[in-house]
Amino acid sequence: MDRNGACRRLAALAIVAASLAAPCRAHDDLTPEEVLDLTGRALASIARRAIPCVVHVWADNRPPSPDAEKEEGLTPEMQERMRQLWMHPDLRRLHGPFPFRRRREGTGLIVSEDGYIVSNHHVVGDADSIKVRLHDGREFDATVVGTDAKSEIAVIKITAEKLPVLPDGDSTELDVGEWVMAIGNPFGLSETVTVGVVSAKGRSGLAIAEYEDFIQTDAAINPGNSGGPLIDKQGKVIGICTAIVSGTGSYMGVGLAVPMSMARGVIDQLIQSGHVTRGFLGVYIQNVNHEMAEFFGLKAAGGIIIAEVLKGSAADRAGLNADDIVLELDGLAVRNTSAFRNAVAARQPGTPINLLVFREGQKRKVAVTAGEHPDQVAAEAPASGPDIDGLGLSVEALPKELSAEMDMDAGVIVTGVAEGSLSSAQGIEVGNVIASVNRKRVKDPQEFARLVEEASGRGKVLLLVKTGNSTRYVLITRSPVTAP
Repeated sequence: MDRNGACRRLAALAIVAASLAAPCRAHDDLTPEEVLDLTGRALASIARRAIPCVVHVWADNRPPSPDAEKEEGLTPEMQERMRQLWMHPDLRRLHGPFPFRRRREGTGLIVSEDGYIVSNHHVVGDADSIKVRLHDGREFDATVVGTDAKSEIAVIKITAEKLPVLPDGDSTELDVGEWVMAIGNPFGLSETVTVGVVSAKGRSGLAIAEYEDFIQTDAAINPGNSGGPLIDKQGKVIGICTAIVSGTGSYMGVGLAVPMSMARGVIDQLIQSGHVTRGFLGVYIQNVNHEMAEFFGLKAAGGIIIAEVLKGSAADRAGLNADDIVLELDGLAVRNTSAFRNAVAARQPGTPINLLVFREGQKRKVAVTAGEHPDQVAAEAPASGPDIDGLGLSVEALPKELSAEMDMDAGVIVTGVAEGSLSSAQGIEVGNVIASVNRKRVKDPQEFARLVEEASGRGKVLLLVKTGNSTRYVLITRSPVTAP
């Protein structure tokens, strides 16, 4: 790109607010210095409007019992280090809740003139008391209206009126590379402004929340930024800063924000009822990779495959089947399991959903009415592992007690997995139940062996594997067996 071309693009970005435009001169005539000046003034204008809408949040958590609070001799730094270590699940499992008083600092964004504030679940979710400081220096006690660990969104409330509010932006229209601004209180440094770009969209599978569709940005986000806004070049909120990806616990160039396309529905439900209701179909699903697509006769990878339909669920009532591959939801292509689950969850129970599915070589439309999400049901199967050359499995007949418990009238249970085998790398474990081979139900170990032998000629074996809380397909690629 030549210098004049770069200047033109910067000028287009710089003139965000109409008040900063220069109507009497063509943009091509701007000097680099003028472009830089306009850019700085545009960003400063956005910051001036946004900062009064951002608050500093302190959340205190009492220890589980008075006897457990033994802070003598521990500096705040030592307590914080212990708190970080306590985040390891094994420590919590062995020793219970963190035994010392905790203070979490974070950020909040005012979302209504009468005092509703959005923050993160991990900032205020288990707080015993919350303090909020506004831009004008006033401090308030806050109460928790509702929190949603599944999306990491929380809403708190202060008693105040005529507070400033920023408009929502359309996070679905963001492009990678667009400028964004983050405002928060990193390390207790109030009203810190950082600027960067949208680094990526639709980040998921990070185990930060159950429903993930994060905006990734290189605008600096650090501990204390959680709950603050991510703002677009028009001064509108397009995300709630939530997490960082870091090997040090501090900024390393990767920050994550919940997009407003997801957050707004959660915020509104928390304000209205204090909890979130999500749509639910009742299917175990997994991504369709290239080998799975080839096996089922699809021309290209994409969509999600249904591994199991829960009896009596919305999907069952609509006639969806195991082996159905969902290609579209309400006319939009299904990218992966996370996107599908997010889209279904965003629908309220009772909402009609139109699916395009691939079944037995044909595309067909299926209309489903969303049910209500039961928290105890996991709706996504783990992804299958890499290709393997052989099974390396031993199986036995499914015990009657387990058959009744799992509501299965057929199948075999895995009693051995060869150590170091590629079958083990697929994640198949002792105790797993195999319900079908190449989409044919397995009744007993003899039939299992026969079906696997039949599949050897094709070079691929598709197993339907069930565990206590999930069902998934495992596609095993083997060397084809040919006659000598």
